[in-house]
Amino acid sequence: PDADAALPRARQYHVGGRITLDTNLLSRSGTSAWAIDEYLRANTPLPALGAAFMAAEKKYGVNARFLLAAAMHESGWGTSSISRGKKNLFGYNAYDRDPGRYASAFRGYASGIDAVAKFMKRAYLTPGGRWWSGRPTLRAMQRYWSSSGSWGERVSRIASSIRLETLRGRSISFSAPEVHGGLNGGERATVRLRWTGAAIP
Repeated sequence: PDADAALPRARQYHVGGRITLDTNLLSRSGTSAWAIDEYLRANTPLPALGAAFMAAEKKYGVNARFLLAAAMHESGWGTSSISRGKKNLFGYNAYDRDPGRYASAFRGYASGIDAVAKFMKRAYLTPGGRWWSGRPTLRAMQRYWSSSGSWGERVSRIASSIRLETLRGRSISFSAPEVHGGLNGGERATVRLRWTGAAIP
């Protein structure tokens, strides 16, 4: 499809801020794998997948917070039969005529996250992609991603409701590192880092 010049411009994502229909999804989330793991542990039956979401962000440039929200929406927070049986958190290829039959199956959740992030980037979020609609945003994506006209709004609401912990939020502060030994090339050194506050995840 041709790009729609009438679409609002993609807005920059600010770490910890909301993901709206017009947030640029090709952005860094500023979160961490341990924070996603804690969220999944508290809200889903899913295993620790934070490293997989963060790896997909690093590899493809797709915001991990958005990916997490899309996965939560599509999988019913990891409870759908497709997510459990096929390790498919995104309903990838789950066509309306027979979702259970057509949905792609993956070796594991991590491989599914990687495959779908790659597909989203290539087909929806990049000019020249098969379903590129002019902006790397939820508003543009929802035109072709789902037969529901409200997919983007739902994912946006979930993304904005997700609270991911930070070290700062836990009142953890670090002192200057102490270095013992040389820092010249080829020499071994020990670096001690002290902190105050809660335990490090």
